[in-house]
Amino acid sequence: MSSPIVSIRAKSQDGKEVYAYMHKPKFEKELPAIVFVHGGLTEYTETKMRTQLLGNPVITQFLAEGLAVVQTTFRTC
Repeated sequence: MSSPIVSIRAKSQDGKEVYAYMHKPKFEKELPAIVFVHGGLTEYTETKMRTQLLGNPVITQFLAEGLAVVQTTFRTC
């Protein structure tokens, strides 16, 4: 069985890698998404973002309503 969380990676204009993780309901193929951006002085680790996608009650409610959820972190310097 594959993970319900999909990794998303892209290069920013300054060449740094930007990453995010998406959790989709199993029953949907194309659907709207809610994006959570962690904005702080430090980046969230991959483990922290995956934990949020699997256990945060707000996120699990969005999933139950049929929405995809993307978790990313704001890049500081």
